[in-house]
Amino acid sequence: MRICYLADWQSIHTQRWLRYFVDRGHEVFLISNRPQRCRELEGIALYDLMLSKWEGLKMRRGCYRIYMALRLLKLKVLLKKIRPDILHAHYVSYYGWWGAKSGFHPFVLTAWGGDIYRDPNESQDARVKVMFALKRADLITSDNEDLRKATIELGAPSDINYVIGWGVDTSKFKPGIDSSDVRQRLNLGDSPVVLSTRSFKPFYNIDIIIMAIPLVLERVPNARFILNNYFGYEDEKMRRLVKELGVEEAVRFVGRLDHSEMPKYYNVADVFVSVPSFDATSVSLLEAMACGVSPVVSDLDSVKEWIKDGENGYIVPVRDHKALAEAIVRLLKDGRTRELFATRNVALIKERADHYKHMERMEELYFSLLQRS
Repeated sequence: MRICYLADWQSIHTQRWLRYFVDRGHEVFLISNRPQRCRELEGIALYDLMLSKWEGLKMRRGCYRIYMALRLLKLKVLLKKIRPDILHAHYVSYYGWWGAKSGFHPFVLTAWGGDIYRDPNESQDARVKVMFALKRADLITSDNEDLRKATIELGAPSDINYVIGWGVDTSKFKPGIDSSDVRQRLNLGDSPVVLSTRSFKPFYNIDIIIMAIPLVLERVPNARFILNNYFGYEDEKMRRLVKELGVEEAVRFVGRLDHSEMPKYYNVADVFVSVPSFDATSVSLLEAMACGVSPVVSDLDSVKEWIKDGENGYIVPVRDHKALAEAIVRLLKDGRTRELFATRNVALIKERADHYKHMERMEELYFSLLQRS
């Protein structure tokens, strides 16, 4: 197959998805914003959706529509040049909208979470774009059942709507990986470790995690917290909050980590924390579970598809730092419960969240779609 993707090249999720289909022998093309900055996507033909010589045009008064029309024309020209069998857009409210506007079929659309849970509620324009894209797709995927239902509520046909997860490579993400170098590098000693790998975007509620730290330290004084800010949003703001609360000694800011390093970081941790205000299926949560780290997560329907409170993790109310601190302390003080959660979660991920099984299912859907077209 010749598969053309419209997606963000910077996302590790995009890179893993495309890599699978390259390795399967398909011809893979990626149209993205400034993909020439990327050096990680070997074997993939890259095309820029942006208009390098015309970007200033969109800022000029009365020229925005002209700019958008030129950009759409460029996309159509690229698709005519590539001649893909399938066009697959990731993230409904942006790349999905461009894909729908191109008029290309068969057109596959994948929802990511924020494009469905958040964007349609932020502006009427975003809502119109999302509904437009969903109604023009020939096949739609979401990474969990709750997100799939949300797309249907926005007008997506239910009979072409499937759950396909990002999944985890369990050959890389597993318990027992030596993480002594991470422990030494971050000067953790033999302290218990709490890990957050979510971006510092406001809806991930990193401020709530930081506000919980003093309460945890009152009962587990030697606890240490690792905060991995993948995209760099609000870094200084969170550092100031840590300083204001006087917990600098307990916190390690590690910035953006390469995905290949993550198994060691999960294995150095005792507790994994992910408490956003809304979310699809968090791949970092699944990776942590695969590595046997005990999770504390926010009370969201998408999360409950993976975590049952008290059975394989703890669920806390959204933006409740006291409840979060209590759950963290309970786990740090109870090694037996952590071992029980680890055993259950490692088995669960192998059963339900294997990356290759989900991609095999996606490949089957591609072939099925081509047979119908």
